[in-house]
Amino acid sequence: MYDIGRGLCWALDAVPFAEDRLGFVPDAWQAQLLRSRSQWILLNCCRQSGKSTTTAIVALHQAIYDPGLVLCVSPSLRQSRELFAKVIGFLKSIEPVIPLEEDNKSSCELSNGSRIVSLPGDPDTVRGYSAPKLVITDEAAYVSDAMQAAIAPMLAVSQGRQIDMSSPSREICLIPKAGGEAAPPPNRYDATMLPMPVVSGEPKVTTEAPSSRRRTI
Repeated sequence: MYDIGRGLCWALDAVPFAEDRLGFVPDAWQAQLLRSRSQWILLNCCRQSGKSTTTAIVALHQAIYDPGLVLCVSPSLRQSRELFAKVIGFLKSIEPVIPLEEDNKSSCELSNGSRIVSLPGDPDTVRGYSAPKLVITDEAAYVSDAMQAAIAPMLAVSQGRQIDMSSPSREICLIPKAGGEAAPPPNRYDATMLPMPVVSGEPKVTTEAPSSRRRTI
């Protein structure tokens, strides 16, 4: 059993939650991401940098301590299930065990009412969901602009958070409004991660907003 003070600490700060309950010690940039409350985060990281693992912890922390819908979106269902599997792996490692009301290969429901759902990058698959607290898009550079357009109205209504992550690839349209008109970029990027040489072990972090609504990632 854990004391009330420690439980409150885990609820307010995802870093001690990751360290104490999941046995995951984050690097400096991962700790910054775990603590970020930015509405929109863009991660542009090299492969095997730990971005999927860290965002899986963000998703789990969200589901446990701020109940609601969490969507994991990828270009294909296989990719989204990989991210979902990381979330479930962490969830099932927690002691005491957190009971699940539903558990299958692509979604789960916690006893507090939170749902975590993995979806392929098809706009038709996401329109049936509403009011997500968090949307995580894996390999965002390969997710179509139409999919981004389907996600944007849901987040506008729910005021939910969005994390777009990818390895460097192509120019994409970021957060278009319904009807095709592009929304202005966020005033601030809380954690934009850029690839760095392997010797450093950590991506570069910048807090500057882009000058345009389009950006190559």
